[in-house]
Amino acid sequence: MAQGQCDSCNASHVPVREALRHLLSTGLLVSEPYKGVRVRHFDHAHLAQLYAYRAGLERMAFSILWPLRTPALTDELIRRQQVLSDAIERRDSEGAIIAELHLHGWCHEASGNEFLLADWERILPHLQCYFVLHQRAHQRPGPSREAHDRYV
Repeated sequence: MAQGQCDSCNASHVPVREALRHLLSTGLLVSEPYKGVRVRHFDHAHLAQLYAYRAGLERMAFSILWPLRTPALTDELIRRQQVLSDAIERRDSEGAIIAELHLHGWCHEASGNEFLLADWERILPHLQCYFVLHQRAHQRPGPSREAHDRYV
């Protein structure tokens, strides 16, 4: 697989191998003995588990950060929500996904808990795929603005 990618991109082997290793480490690519490497299949069960895990991480992060919140932290949350609202208004699907993940990442960053933040960063690639699939399933260019207004 790496050789074909190198040839099609006119790239050297090292960066392509590193990219493949990274995608394998995130779980977006799956290596199967005697079959090779394939893109992970996102079925309903995987997405449901991912959503439940994300929600659990957020609840834990909020329980840690709530007593520590400051006006500056609240201002940052509102700023991130505005960036998301602007992307939704522009109908910028990619920008909305990035902004939505940045908004939801706020609580993990603000909690100060390195384990929560590491888990959040580990599932980010899967969440990006989830959000793309979610937008396509609902035939809209971004998340629900009202849901994120309530979130903040």
